[in-house]
Amino acid sequence: MLPALPGRKPEIRVRLDDSVAARRATVQDVIRAMMDPARSLDARESAIAWSRGLQNSLQDLLAEEDRRPMYTPAR
Repeated sequence: MLPALPGRKPEIRVRLDDSVAARRATVQDVIRAMMDPARSLDARESAIAWSRGLQNSLQDLLAEEDRRPMYTPAR
C-alpha cells in the first residue's frame, strides 16, 4: 500500500511472484502439508493417491531454469 497525498485515496499494488523458486516452494509446501503426520491416516492415503502429479510438477520445476537471454541485443 502506497501512502496517499492529502485528499487522495491510498494506492494498492499487488505483484505475483511467478519465479521458479516461488513455484517450487509452493509445491513443496503442499506436499509437506499433505503428508503431515498430524493428519488422519485416511487423508494421507487419499493424498498419496494423487500426489504423483505434484511430485512430477516438483521435478519439472527443479529442472527448469529462469529464462534469460544468452546475450544482450544491440540497440
